[in-house]
Amino acid sequence: VVGPLAEQVRASERAYAAGDVSYLFVLENTRRLTDARLRGREVLADVARAVARLERAIGRTCSPTPAPGL
Repeated sequence: VVGPLAEQVRASERAYAAGDVSYLFVLENTRRLTDARLRGREVLADVARAVARLERAIGRTCSPTPAPGL
């Protein structure tokens, strides 16, 4: 999701530089990208909390190495 949104931000910046759109359009696309990045971080935090709760419940670690992205 973040990749296409980042491309939309770049495209809107190019359109603004060409005078085709207002800067509000650039800001809106930038906000959407920031929101998507935030949601991604929140999901990673939720997973980390769930793993911690599971590990506390079973009394040991679930895996010897953390999952990628955690």
